[in-house]
Amino acid sequence: MPATAKNKKRKETTQQKRKNQLVNSAIQKGIEAIVEAHPVFRERPEYIMRRIDQRKLNEKLQTIGEYLEERNLPDKEKEKYIFTELANYVASGKAFDEEGKEVILKRSLQEKSRSLNPFKRFSSKRNLKGEEYLNSTIEAFQELYGLLSSGDYAQRMPEVREAVTTIYDMGFADPAVEILKYHGIVNEGWYNSIKKGIIKKTKEAREQAVSGIENLVLYQKAAAVFFGLLGSFTLLMPRITGGAIGTLSNSKTNLIGLLTLFVSLILFLISHKNKKYKSL
Repeated sequence: MPATAKNKKRKETTQQKRKNQLVNSAIQKGIEAIVEAHPVFRERPEYIMRRIDQRKLNEKLQTIGEYLEERNLPDKEKEKYIFTELANYVASGKAFDEEGKEVILKRSLQEKSRSLNPFKRFSSKRNLKGEEYLNSTIEAFQELYGLLSSGDYAQRMPEVREAVTTIYDMGFADPAVEILKYHGIVNEGWYNSIKKGIIKKTKEAREQAVSGIENLVLYQKAAAVFFGLLGSFTLLMPRITGGAIGTLSNSKTNLIGLLTLFVSLILFLISHKNKKYKSL
């Protein structure tokens, strides 16, 4: 093969690799947007990837190519256009197959919420509100799950750990139920019953987690008050008894009292800081 032909083939191969990288990066960007809007799929982006219809993706790329052929743009601007258009296309859910539209985007719920039938419309809007609640709760508690996995927080706060783990599990159960329903493995009655159960368990676990964190703060306050009173009493004891009771010297008694008050101050500051962050 002549050198010119080899160089041309090498250049075409390099261009194709660059194009493939650009397409993959755009798809990944679109998936990130989907995950942000539907946090229950944060731990399973591979499922989102499987639901992208390659035929639709190729048709979109062809449309983009035809548009660029009509315009004489620099390579960088072409790449930017391809990336933006493809990423937005994926993020919109238009690249999904039918299962992706049903399971991830909840298309049927959205369509029913616009139905002319008042009963179906009310029921679907309520279900959509439940999905929004589930999404927002799972998103927040996925962060807490990661936090509890570090250090010894899980051992120190078993009640909070149990609640956070339950919500994390619901993040798996919800899309699992949607997949079973789409493939006709379960009937509508079973599906509705389990979906209600998921929302209920999520609400209960959410309240349990908040209560556990609240108790942690309250216990710290109670301990701060206890040590504060104990420290004050220790400092005042020699004055009350006139030094007639006890074997400790006044200097040692004063030192213990000061240390106890110091512990009280530290606990109070910690509880105050926790309360401040909780209110944010």
